[in-house]
Amino acid sequence: MNNPKRALIIVNTGSPNSYKVHDVRSYLQEFLADPCVINLPDILRYLLVYGFIAPFRSFRSSKRYARLWTRRGFPLVYHGHDLVNKLKPLLEPDLDLFLAMRYGQPSFRELLGSLSEAGYDELRCIPLFPQFAGATSGSIISLLQKTLVSSTLFDNTKILLHFHGNEGFINIWQRKISRYDLTGYDAILLSFHGIPLSQAKDAHPGYTCESLNCDREYHDKNQFCYRAACFKTKRSIVKGLAVDPEKVYMSFQSRFGRNWLQPSTDATLRSLAGSGKRKVLVVSPSFVADCLETEIEIGNEYQKLFGDAGGEEITLVPSLNAESEWAALLAQLANGAGNQWGALDKVHCRTGKL
Repeated sequence: MNNPKRALIIVNTGSPNSYKVHDVRSYLQEFLADPCVINLPDILRYLLVYGFIAPFRSFRSSKRYARLWTRRGFPLVYHGHDLVNKLKPLLEPDLDLFLAMRYGQPSFRELLGSLSEAGYDELRCIPLFPQFAGATSGSIISLLQKTLVSSTLFDNTKILLHFHGNEGFINIWQRKISRYDLTGYDAILLSFHGIPLSQAKDAHPGYTCESLNCDREYHDKNQFCYRAACFKTKRSIVKGLAVDPEKVYMSFQSRFGRNWLQPSTDATLRSLAGSGKRKVLVVSPSFVADCLETEIEIGNEYQKLFGDAGGEEITLVPSLNAESEWAALLAQLANGAGNQWGALDKVHCRTGKL
């Protein structure tokens, strides 16, 4: 009997094809039209995205992406290709490795179709999002379920639901942060990507974050709550640092609306500056590759905001990108390390529950 044909896909969010307005508009339309991202009835979502958000936001976003553009393209994509080159030699020789983006290129949707046609027997998928959220890992699960429902791959596909609790992941961030002279900073800020409050609540129907103590406890009932996972990530990282925990703060960035997770990073930075904090070290443990949100939002826009509020300097700790330690950890995860793998017929894309 022939050996099974196996594939591994690592998936990130994606970037526009370029910083030109029409490419940014197309990317925003694909991204924001996803019901996992904006949870509204179809007609309302499409009217909002195609009639308002994408046409108007694309011009401003195009200017931001232009500052991020390099000769190699956008960092999120080229760091992904570099990571593949580091990861491939660490995998079993018969495991084919692919990089995909949920939105944009290389297309996750197109890749799934080609893998199914190519006769692959087994598929493992690693969304590159440490903490589970319906808008990120959940969207990838949803597309896998819809695309592969009629394929023999459906019953032989597993997806990694989250890995923020992996000791190796935490250790990498602790070592990266510890390379800085922490005594030279007035505060350390862990800034996570924000999501709407409603999406955090979706992870534990019938319960609130307050009733489950999501800011202090992490357990079976809230293990797929993005907010609880972010607080758990912060506690785990701080535990291994030679720093006073009172010096470490936490916030949520990239807010797009009022009813989003709090505290917001912009408000937190203003507060830190107002209380006399002059130098702040910023870490983003919800990202594994530098992108618009880290290099431009934190490294540029928040830098100016902090200065205008009376602060002096923000230092951004680079993300994991294509570091050797990160590639080695991914290889361990790809080989089944940990117990957070889910089968497509058993996992719920909005709640993450098995």
